[in-house]
Amino acid sequence: MFALALSIAWVFAPQAGAKNTLNCTVVDEADKPVGKQEFTVASASGKSKKAKTNDQGQVKFSGLDDGAYTVSGE
Repeated sequence: MFALALSIAWVFAPQAGAKNTLNCTVVDEADKPVGKQEFTVASASGKSKKAKTNDQGQVKFSGLDDGAYTVSGE
């Protein structure tokens, strides 16, 4: 099981319909980065995106609409 430390960086642009970015850092129980693993971010409306962590356990989801999201690991 992974502990998910979220560093949320919501980027708001001044124009209407702007998209947001969610940056996450994934660590294991020993607080070590979880690299090269796939994670999914899903909105309440059912839209989802997948991305893999880098060697430092960081993953970036961009182009997100405003709203609540769930992040899960594969």
